[in-house]
Amino acid sequence: MLAARTFAEERKEVQAILNSGVLSRAPGLEQLFVYITSRFFEGAAEELKEYSIAVDAFGRAPDFDQKRDSIVRVQARRLRERLTEYYATEGADHPIQITIPNGQYAPKFVSVTSPTSQTEHRDLPPPPLPALPNASENGTERGGWRRWFAVFRIPNRPEKAAAVSNGHSAAAVSPNSLGSIRILAGLTEGEYIDNSGRVWQRDQYFQGGVVFSRPTHLIFGTREQRIFRSGREGNFSYDIPLAPGVYELRLYFAETMFGETGAAGFGGEATRIFDILINGVAALKEFDVICESGAGAASIKMFKDVCPALDGYLHLGFVPHSWVPFLNAIEISPGLPGRIQRIRMVAQAQGYIDKTGHYWEPDARYASGGQLVRPGREAADFPDPGVFAGGRFGNITYTVPVPPGRYGLRLYTSETWNPDSGGFNILCNGVALERQLNVRKTGTLRHVVVLPFDRVEPDFQGRIVLSLVPSPGYAFINALEIIDQTPQ
Repeated sequence: MLAARTFAEERKEVQAILNSGVLSRAPGLEQLFVYITSRFFEGAAEELKEYSIAVDAFGRAPDFDQKRDSIVRVQARRLRERLTEYYATEGADHPIQITIPNGQYAPKFVSVTSPTSQTEHRDLPPPPLPALPNASENGTERGGWRRWFAVFRIPNRPEKAAAVSNGHSAAAVSPNSLGSIRILAGLTEGEYIDNSGRVWQRDQYFQGGVVFSRPTHLIFGTREQRIFRSGREGNFSYDIPLAPGVYELRLYFAETMFGETGAAGFGGEATRIFDILINGVAALKEFDVICESGAGAASIKMFKDVCPALDGYLHLGFVPHSWVPFLNAIEISPGLPGRIQRIRMVAQAQGYIDKTGHYWEPDARYASGGQLVRPGREAADFPDPGVFAGGRFGNITYTVPVPPGRYGLRLYTSETWNPDSGGFNILCNGVALERQLNVRKTGTLRHVVVLPFDRVEPDFQGRIVLSLVPSPGYAFINALEIIDQTPQ
């Protein structure tokens, strides 16, 4: 009985730290924390070595050299500092506290009986782990620490339930002040984990509307089909609890009812038009999804400087002009006043944490076309060669939603995949930035190129559309950054 009780308490303390937001602005620390606690609960704490953490948690190559790359030691030191800070403030009264002894990577769960008295909490092995869903059904890998990341990293929910029109209430837990909140409209139970490992909660905080689902409909322009195949439509709104702060808001749409590929078999442009209100103010007027992106195609609208209203809720309203509004998904993430967070992505199947601790997400949420490859040679002379560990080749398009403003692009490419592939063209919103780029002729540092383009503006639909077009050789890219350069 003692083992079961302590195991549940230890899990609860891990979740409390993730929910506190103390690690949310440092994805590298959060990823390290989730990995080491997951391995601890799996009974593999003795396997937590610098090499295994570098390869499994941070995506380093199997030939990782700890003498050349100190990411694990640096991140572990920063994590110790964050935990010390947490238990000196918000977590000071917690009866169980988590420490990472110097020179070690396995976490220790300590029972705090008084300010000056601490005893190690765990003296019995944990009970068997609870059964988890089949990971292959939700886009995550089987086994290992990644499935535990899906279990632990669940965004907080509000302390008081929000009434909804169908007679049910949203789950009652506290809101996450710094972490992201993702809601999959139309998901009636459970959670969904997308191809990038992001967790989407079930539909909640809504009033009105009905659920629709078109599970086999092909959605163009996205690799995340599931996000756009269900939703809420009708006369509806959302009241989402948020802690004070500045956030970025992304709303996801794909018109699957009208247009040439729609379920209705008729309609198209001007068939469905509606306004989007944020806290009662029109943020987007006369929005026509088909006009923006086409029938059956993914459309994402992004808004910056979003804050909760005075009552502590973010109020989203949808006002019809013709036909009824609809919505596929909501994503709310930490923001910066006056600008968006820097977007970093790598052309790899999994995210990457660079040597400075910055997280580069997989490019799957923005990319269409092309194939992922693992270059046979390493760009070893670059300060952070892990950025170039993977790549995408072919005819490639990146569609990135951004608010109005000016942006800098940084394109990372190299000859590490096929040095004889020839040149390719780079276009942004239809305007040529480079013609017949040949990395072998242009590059330095073993033919690595970082191409900067500044003062780029999004198109009328609020998108940066980057096209990499063969000319005559295949296009190839390793990574991409988008930097907000909007004058303050």
